[in-house]
Amino acid sequence: MKKNYNPNKLLELSKDFIEEVDGIILSSGISCNDFKGTFKKHKRKIIGNQKTEHVEDKYKFYKKIKK
Repeated sequence: MKKNYNPNKLLELSKDFIEEVDGIILSSGISCNDFKGTFKKHKRKIIGNQKTEHVEDKYKFYKKIKK
């Protein structure tokens, strides 16, 4: 099952019920930047940090905090 995980496919599958939810918690592999096109209007529903690009690449983040 792990082999078939695709965060963008998960986002696409949510389009049928995303109007009904009050909040969205992002999972691994999906960032606020993925909410574009028809999903853009739902960015406001994201719970938690929205600007996470600087920590998504764990190696780059490690190098930054190592200093």
